[in-house]
Amino acid sequence: MEPDQLIRAARRQVDPSVNPTQEELKRAVSTTYYALFHTLSNACADLLAGASHVERASDEWTQAYRALDHRQIRRQCSRAEISRYHLGIRYFAKTFCTSQEYRHDADYSPRANFSQARVDSIIDDAASAMVAFASAPEDERRRFIVYLALRRR
Repeated sequence: MEPDQLIRAARRQVDPSVNPTQEELKRAVSTTYYALFHTLSNACADLLAGASHVERASDEWTQAYRALDHRQIRRQCSRAEISRYHLGIRYFAKTFCTSQEYRHDADYSPRANFSQARVDSIIDDAASAMVAFASAPEDERRRFIVYLALRRR
C-alpha cells in the first residue's frame, strides 16, 4: 500500500463538492490512519530488508512489512522514550496515536460525528506527519522502527 495514495483517497472521500455523508467522513478518518500505519510498514520493510525492486519482491520484505502491530506501535509511541528521537519522529508518533483514537471513534462508535473541517484537519495533520517522518535522518528512522517492532527482553 502506498501511504500517499491513501491520503489522496481520504481527500477524495471528503471532497466538499459532493457533500460527503457521515459514513464517507468516517471512512476518510480510517483511511488516514492507515496511511500512517503503512508509512511505518513501508519504512520497516525498506530499512530492515532493503528498498530495491528485487528486495521488495522478497518474502523477507513482506515479513518485515507485516512485522508491526497496531497496539505495540501505540504503546511504544506513548512512552517517555519517544523523546530521544528526532523531532519529526516525535511529531509522527503523536499524530499516529491521535489518529488511531480518531479511527477507533470512526470505525466503532455509532454516535461519533465528524465535521468536514475536522476531517480535513485530521488528513492535513497526517500528511504533515508523514513528511516529518520522511525528513528524519535514515539512522533515526531505523532506530525508531527497531524500537517499534522488537520487544525488549
